[in-house]
Amino acid sequence: MLAPKSSIPRPGALAFNLFRPMDADQIRDLSIAEIETRIDEEEEELDELKFQHAIRGRLENPMLLRTKRRLIARLKTIRNEKEATEETA
Repeated sequence: MLAPKSSIPRPGALAFNLFRPMDADQIRDLSIAEIETRIDEEEEELDELKFQHAIRGRLENPMLLRTKRRLIARLKTIRNEKEATEETA
């Protein structure tokens, strides 16, 4: 018997879900200290990806570089929003 259509992943869907960044709502639920920790972790991962890209010349998924950069920017933006909110409160 075949699996229901909704349970069959699309080609490439699994790879996308593995590297899917956090949503802004998920980040807003974190504290400033947790966000700063996450920024450090993501920047280290980005540095490692850049190093691999420079050495090998190719990555399995070069879109990871852009995804990581955008996630770091999102984390920093929300951290700045939270800090500004705390200053006015």
